[in-house]
Amino acid sequence: MIEWSKNGEIIDDYSWDRYRVVKKYLKIRKPIIEEDTAVFICKGINGFGSESVRVEVLIV
Repeated sequence: MIEWSKNGEIIDDYSWDRYRVVKKYLKIRKPIIEEDTAVFICKGINGFGSESVRVEVLIV
């Protein structure tokens, strides 16, 4: 299972507000705006445990 979060809030797999989780990818709806600046975390979870990657996105 793959789980994405933005600034600590889980991104719902089935919403299409600004962000959408598609398989293991996170899509950001265009146009990209300054409010998309955030810390995103991708967390992979399986029967052996979990691992996370933190990505800081800065829109200027």
